Formats: sequence, structure tokens, C-alpha cells
Amino acid sequence: MRKLFRARSLKVPTRALVIILDEPYDDALDAAILSESALAEGWSGPKADEAWKHLADLPSISEVKP
Repeated sequence: MRKLFRARSLKVPTRALVIILDEPYDDALDAAILSESALAEGWSGPKADEAWKHLADLPSISEVKP
């Protein structure tokens, strides 16, 4: 028997849709999901904007010719 990854607390009776994927569990994917919010904090803000500002001058992918 498997458990859901995260417990949910709902204030009112609610319907739920559960999708069961027929593939092996991947610890790396779980780690990526858990670190997403921490990375978002570090990658957004004035320091990050300044660090990546030079990329704004590069052409977009649609402008690059093969």
C-alpha cells in the first residue's frame, strides 16, 4: 500500500482526483520538488536580477538562424 506524498487538510467536504502513475518512484524527483521553493527565493530578487541582466542583450531563440 502506498501513501500520498503530502497530507491535505480541507475545511469543507471536497472531491479529489488522484492520479496513480505506473512508473517507479524517483527520489531525485521528490528532492527537486522539495527544493523548488527554496531555489525560488534565492533566484528572485534584486541580486539575481543584476546577475542575469547581461542575458537580456542576447537574441531570443526565435531570432537565431540554424
